[in-house]
Amino acid sequence: MRVRPRLGLRALATGIGLPASMVCTEDRLAALAPDRPGSPDRTAHVIQSLGVACRGVAGPDEDAVTLGTLAAGSALAGRAPPDLLVFCSSTAPSWTGAGASMIAAALELPPLLAFDVKAGCSSTLHALALVARWLEDGQTALIVGADTWTRASPQADRGAALTLGDAGAAVLIGTSPADSGLLGGALGTWPRHRDALGGTGRLPPTVFAPEPGDFEVRGDPDRLRAVLPEISDAIRAEALQTHDGPVHRLLAHAGAPELIARNAAAWGIPADRVHHPLREHGNCGAANLLLAWHGLAAADPGETWLLHAVAGGISAGALLWRT
Repeated sequence: MRVRPRLGLRALATGIGLPASMVCTEDRLAALAPDRPGSPDRTAHVIQSLGVACRGVAGPDEDAVTLGTLAAGSALAGRAPPDLLVFCSSTAPSWTGAGASMIAAALELPPLLAFDVKAGCSSTLHALALVARWLEDGQTALIVGADTWTRASPQADRGAALTLGDAGAAVLIGTSPADSGLLGGALGTWPRHRDALGGTGRLPPTVFAPEPGDFEVRGDPDRLRAVLPEISDAIRAEALQTHDGPVHRLLAHAGAPELIARNAAAWGIPADRVHHPLREHGNCGAANLLLAWHGLAAADPGETWLLHAVAGGISAGALLWRT
């Protein structure tokens, strides 16, 4: 489905919320194979192949809402409360009652429209497309993405154990007289590939704390690798039907550096114009694109960004944003 343009918007602020504990790949390798001596060369090889040098791991008193609250508070620092708050997460700690409402309560916000979006790693793109249609002059919307995927890491999957991370990030969107904002895009779902990536088992929001293996990321890695380029190209091609101008930067969510590099090369975007948080934070689900946005908060005005993500489900999005 194509997303219509909505100019007259701009990002007012961004924020991030990280766990207290950061785990380096070297330390995680040692924990996964305590009987196998490590070496700098082996660690460097793993970091290069997986793209992750360190990532946050949520502690017992941290979850997607607490990390999202940190990010939201940072984005709102010194600013008026938003009119709308959208919380994007697949690992919210409560089944009933929106995580958005929990964040609003933690920040002592006045009454507002607050709800959750659950579309995996592409959730923040769905949220951005929604708020772009709703905001009226003078209003603001806070989009928060946060996930704690380390708690759903398959015990037998070393790749997931070394790449999944926990984090929160937020962007505050407001109206603007400038010719900036959403240039268009596309959102879509490929149901026939649903089993290539998803989650299985007991959902985290239960009255019981999930035990290892209760809720895990599951899928078919070979099938996923085969369909990701196809889906990425398809959603980008549809997005470009709404905008035919140049693209200056790619903000990418992907779990592997080779897919990011492949997409950038296929789409003609130089490597130094590709932005993702994989090395510093790992794959943090719905937080990833907003983590990349936070790192570009001081970008030059007038640039066109392609925000791209493919998520479990399989849901995908590609939005074009003018700074």
